[in-house]
Amino acid sequence: MTRKESLATMMGIGHMPYAQGTIASFTVFLESFIVYSLLSWLSIPNLELWMGILYAFSCMIWSWITTWSADELIQLYGPDPSCVVSDEAAGMSLVIASMFLLGEFYGDALQMKGWITIGLAVCFFRVYDITKPLGIRQFERLSGGNGILMDDLAAGFAAIVTTVGLMIASLMI
Repeated sequence: MTRKESLATMMGIGHMPYAQGTIASFTVFLESFIVYSLLSWLSIPNLELWMGILYAFSCMIWSWITTWSADELIQLYGPDPSCVVSDEAAGMSLVIASMFLLGEFYGDALQMKGWITIGLAVCFFRVYDITKPLGIRQFERLSGGNGILMDDLAAGFAAIVTTVGLMIASLMI
């Protein structure tokens, strides 16, 4: 396994026999919970802000890995190879970063409930990533790594909008 393949498959998660994207997504979610727990144990001030910044950076790194490794993996496995799960990690990182930042700045106003809200957004991300509604599938038509990556970022954005919409709607009830 080359370095590109190791990173793009998240050290082999992408080579699991089934549900590679879901396993990769929930790995990032679990990782974020562990990182948050460790940092809160260290009493880091403004933890939600720092988690948002950390996962925004994570989104950029996973996005770069996806586009950097795409050509080699497309040659090996064909267009939009299912073993590439770094795009799911990028989409999940976008969702997690956004939920932490929204929680930090608008949490009380939106009735954000911490990990419950983040978990809801994660579930929406998986649904949108698997079903690809709302024109998300159109992003797969982009060439190379951009097509692999952009549908997951679009699914992440849709999950964020849906979750925030539900939080706003819950205020009106």
